[in-house]
Amino acid sequence: MKTIFEVEIKDINVDEDYYDFQYQVKRNGIIVGKGEISDEHSWGDSEDGLSSFAELLKQSSAADLAIEKVIR
Repeated sequence: MKTIFEVEIKDINVDEDYYDFQYQVKRNGIIVGKGEISDEHSWGDSEDGLSSFAELLKQSSAADLAIEKVIR
């Protein structure tokens, strides 16, 4: 058995306390979830911390969060 997930992430925003982004997840070519994910974070308010967290979201964490949301 093979399952293929396609995750689209856009509009990532990070401020001193919160982050949010839009997502769409397809499983085997069928949309199984889309919307917005937002939550608090504790990366602080320094420019380095915020840009590091935004980069982490872009690299993998946002996609991981979106997949977790649709498989629950």
